[in-house]
Amino acid sequence: MKQLSQNIFWMAGGFARDNKGAAAIEYALIAAATGLALAASLPSVQSGLSTLYASILGVF
Repeated sequence: MKQLSQNIFWMAGGFARDNKGAAAIEYALIAAATGLALAASLPSVQSGLSTLYASILGVF
């Protein structure tokens, strides 16, 4: 039983020290937040872009 508990603590300590994927998760969270911010701002930009494209097409 003592050996089993030592193995469990050893494995748990290894998981706690393993931070190889932490940077990838942080970058994914930053990308998700940026995507949400862009998606939220699109409706306010849409009318300006429509006017710009209409004026460009009016020239031709």
